Amino acid sequence: MKPPKAGHVLLVEDDDDLAEVLSAALVDAGYSIELAHNGLEALEATEKAMPALVLLDMFMPVADGFEFARRFDLRYGRAAPIVVMTASENARRLADQIDADDVLAKPFGRASLMHVVSRFVRTK
Repeated sequence: MKPPKAGHVLLVEDDDDLAEVLSAALVDAGYSIELAHNGLEALEATEKAMPALVLLDMFMPVADGFEFARRFDLRYGRAAPIVVMTASENARRLADQIDADDVLAKPFGRASLMHVVSRFVRTK
């Protein structure tokens, strides 16, 4: 397995508008982004390049965040930290269920996003 790609964030989000806003903010801050719209796309992306961080929505079609986390852990263990992004009232509980490294409760602002991402990822 290749080491995580420096400055690379895998954004797993099925809401196109939110994904666009988050991607733009992260690119503006100097991160490279891979976007996946569901857990299966996210797994395919990790096969190509291991991200330095996974920002993971929990409720998506095809394969949700729980399925992604389970398969990712089976394949790669803790190769990259996972930050759960969810609008659920039980955001922390959901993050704990997949042993996520942190949680961003939706809605969150740019400052919160940058604070969490910068804890796990260094830009190039």
